[in-house]
Order: sequence, then C-alpha cells, then structure tokens
Amino acid sequence: MTDTSPDALGTVVGQLVEQLAAMGQQEGGALRRLLDGAEQRAGRAAGEVAELPDEVWQQVKELVDPPDWWSLLVYALVRIGESEPGFTVGTLHLDGWSRMLTLTYAPEGRPGPFTLGLAVTDEGTKGVLLRAADGFRRVFAGQPGLRIEVAAEGDCDWRYPFGGTVHSPTPRSELRVAVDWQPPVAPQETTGFRFELGPLHLRAELSRGGTAPLYRLVLGLGTPAAETAAGTAGPPGVRAVLDPAAALGALGAFVRVAPVTEVYSPHVVVTEGQSPRYGLT
Repeated sequence: MTDTSPDALGTVVGQLVEQLAAMGQQEGGALRRLLDGAEQRAGRAAGEVAELPDEVWQQVKELVDPPDWWSLLVYALVRIGESEPGFTVGTLHLDGWSRMLTLTYAPEGRPGPFTLGLAVTDEGTKGVLLRAADGFRRVFAGQPGLRIEVAAEGDCDWRYPFGGTVHSPTPRSELRVAVDWQPPVAPQETTGFRFELGPLHLRAELSRGGTAPLYRLVLGLGTPAAETAAGTAGPPGVRAVLDPAAALGALGAFVRVAPVTEVYSPHVVVTEGQSPRYGLT
C-alpha cells in the first residue's frame, strides 16, 4: 500500500462540492417553502426535529419525482424513508446552518433514534448531520444486495459542513457505519475467460474523546482487508480467470498453459492527519 498526495483529488472534490452547493441554492426554493410551513405548524424550537405532516411529506416526494441533479440527494432520503417501518422524515434547523431535511429511525422497542440530516435548502452552512443515541445498533438489509450497519457508543452528534472538517460538540462518542452493496452485474463469461465483480464496501468510523483518530474512512471493492485478516471470508473485488487452452479452441490441444487467475480488491483509506492510502489487496 502506498501513500499518494491528495492535492489533485481534493481540488476536484472541492469543485464538485461548490457546484452542488450552487445548485442547491438555485433549486432549493420549493423545499424551503415546504419546510417553512412544516416548522410553523409544528411550533418546535431551534435544535429540535419536527416531523413532517403527511401532506407535506407527499409534496416532498413529488418534488423529487422525477429527480434532477440537486434533488438526487433528497431523493435518496425519500426512498430510504419508504423502505421499511420505523422511518420518519422531518426538518431541523441548527444555528448557523441551512435547514435540514431529516430522516429518523426510531422504531418502538428499540434503543434510541438515529437521524441523518441533509442541509441544502437556504442560507447558512450546507452539509450533513449524523445523530445516534448511546447503544444504538441496527442492520438495514431490506434491498437485495445492500446491507447497512450503524452502531453508536455515547450520544453522537456529528456534523460535516461541505468543504469543511467533520466535528462533534459532544465530549465523547463513537459512530461506526458499514455499507456493503453488491452491484447487479452478472459474471461476464466467454470461452476461456471469466470476469466477476465483487461487492462495494464503505467503512466509516468517527471517534471523539478517545485515542482513535477523529475519522477513518475505507472505500473499496471486495471484502475489507482488516476483516479478511480477522477471519471473515468474503469475495474479492475483481476476479478474472483466463484459460488459454480453452480460449484457443482446437489449437489448445497443442498448448499446455495453466489457467491464470488474477484477484484484486482495490481500496482507499482516509484517516485524520494522514495522506490517503491506496491498495489492491
């Protein structure tokens, strides 16, 4: 695994974030008006999540159907909100931040809620909020090929302003998110050759008040290397098999070459205070 300068990547990501923020300012008027009405009807104080009434929730769904470039982010929340019982969609206004569209999971009989907030509507800081109560742990696996696990230690309140640094006002907390998604791509096979694409994985760890780094992010294809080393077997990111004898057909009878198998699991690791690290295993 080698270290690579993140300057070029950071420039591209920064430009993309600026474009998304500009699009949010241009296209967020309709959502802004919906949240205005919901806040007035709920009468909630700043810093408290207000659940959207049914008719406003329906208008939000219509706003992102079909989605445009800006509303794709909101569209994701809408689709998740319909995936299984226990989800509610609401709005939240933090001091200095643009108002958020929130997705909260708090089923009966489960410990504490989990809230994801997306701030893109009006003036103020644009970004993402993650809140989770101490002891919250849930595995979401309602969609084929998709598995999401969220676990919290301590009451978590993590905020990521676009173009800024993730931070938390709570003195001690840890939030772990694991996502695995198997793209619906069937193995590609022809005479003498086979290609398979493994699952996409994301591992995010946010920690405050302990010895762990503030954040650590792993993104890649296949089973994460740390999980493989711990004995959790899983498919690789990319697997290609070439059988020269089969590929040559009749001529293969005169060629004695063993099949060649190449296996890679490309990934990138981003940790606080370090340059991104890239690997193929």
